[in-house]
Formats: sequence, C-alpha cells, structure tokens
Amino acid sequence: MNQSLKLTSFIVPALILLAAAGLYLGYRPQTASTSQVFVYEEVVARPIAHKAVVKPLAPVIQPIPVPLPIIPPQVISQVLPEYPLAALEKGIEGVALIEAQIALSGTPQNVMVKSGSGNAELDSAAVIAVSKWRFSPAQQGNAAMNSVFEVPVRFSIK
Repeated sequence: MNQSLKLTSFIVPALILLAAAGLYLGYRPQTASTSQVFVYEEVVARPIAHKAVVKPLAPVIQPIPVPLPIIPPQVISQVLPEYPLAALEKGIEGVALIEAQIALSGTPQNVMVKSGSGNAELDSAAVIAVSKWRFSPAQQGNAAMNSVFEVPVRFSIK
C-alpha cells in the first residue's frame, strides 16, 4: 500500500509535467472545428510579491486583407496580320496561339508563338502583327501591372 502511494505521488506530477511540456511545445489536439483561429501576442508572466488583479483583455481582431480585383489588359488598337503570299498560293490555313507580355506602358513585349499553326510563315506573320498592337495595361486597384496576354490568330482563306 505504501509502495502504491509512493508510485501515485510520482506519476501524477510526471503526467502534469508532460502535459505542460506538450502545451509549451505547441501540441494542440486536433478538432473538427472550422472556426477561424485568432492568435494574440505573447504574454510574459513574472513572479510578483503581491497578488495582482488581472483584467481580461478584449480579443484583438485584425481584418483579413482582401486582394483587389485584377482587371485584364484591354486591346486599344490591333493590326491584322498579312497573309503570307506563299501560304496563300498553297492554300495553307492554320491557327497560331501568340503570347505577349504587356508592359506597364501597354506595349507588347517578348511576343512569341505559344502554339504554332504548323507553318512558320503564318506564325511569323502573327507575331509581327501582335507586336504592333497597343493595350491598356492590366490594373489592380489604381495601379498598372505587367501581365501576359494570349491571342489566337486564325489564317483562313475563305
């Protein structure tokens, strides 16, 4: 009986220490709650000579930032591609997907073929035409931003 009492007096404090260590190291039991978690700044406890009155603090609720919507670039002016004469004479048709980076100024940069038409002359004519387009740049709030613009260019004889 005395042995049992000694064992219990050792186990209970050990369990309390393990639980406290788990809380200190950040262990949190998993819950199925989908509630928003709010984290308050660190509170430091120091020993004091007298008993202090602790007033509960109101929780600090910080607003969740919501990103402003992005308005895509708009075509201001476009130049239609010239149908390459050799491709026209051979009856070659196709669609080239052209990609352009739109700068803050609205000019297309790094214009390239993302997906070719199957004919290098058609692809080249599409790149040259889109390089001459002008855009209003993409906007987020009142700020212009760089963006990527893709345009399919169809070459059709009919």
